Amino acid sequence: MSPDGEWITVGTVPGGTQRDVHGKSCVPTSGGEPHTLLKLDDALGIAVVTWMPDSRSLQMARGLSSAEG
Repeated sequence: MSPDGEWITVGTVPGGTQRDVHGKSCVPTSGGEPHTLLKLDDALGIAVVTWMPDSRSLQMARGLSSAEG
């Protein structure tokens, strides 16, 4: 959840056994449509997401795929 409490960040995962994140969205806590922030291909995954104190920015770290690591 963002520091101001107005947004929740969610990740989307593919079906099957692979658990890499394939997208990030923000959903307003007041209701409404999610906002897509990022779409990823099969080789990439996001390991860490941290809200910045201003509640306007996110810091994301790319995770290693099984082929890389």
